Amino acid sequence: MANPNPHRNALKHGLRTLSLGTMPKGASYVGQLSCRFRRDLEAAVMAIKGEISLMDAAYINTACRCERHALLAQRWLRHNAHEMTHDQRLNYSKEIANASMSRDKALGKLGIDKRQDDFKTLYATAQNVSKPEDDTPAEQTGQHETGDVSDA
Repeated sequence: MANPNPHRNALKHGLRTLSLGTMPKGASYVGQLSCRFRRDLEAAVMAIKGEISLMDAAYINTACRCERHALLAQRWLRHNAHEMTHDQRLNYSKEIANASMSRDKALGKLGIDKRQDDFKTLYATAQNVSKPEDDTPAEQTGQHETGDVSDA
């Protein structure tokens, strides 16, 4: 029997990924989070585009490295904040923010958010759940005849 998702094996064994390197002592969990982030990101790209191009792989690697950098800086800030000066803590905080922005830029280059309607689906589901019964007058629910919530 053929594998129903033939690309999933390639994601797990790393043929499509670039190396993130090893983690410093005591930060192996950061490495595990980075690898999970990479696998989830690769799976999302595969689901949307059907393949991972060379540039997609590079953007994924950049996003993962930036995420790892932010996680390491956050870990070191959390463990050593009591020994740091205010300026050092602010610098670590800036590093976390800069790494997050760089990660987001790399994710934006992948172009995967343009093809998803997750938020529309989420909001449509939420509106359907909170819809009042048909026999409730519109004045009591705060809705107009179109079903939109009034601004008042």
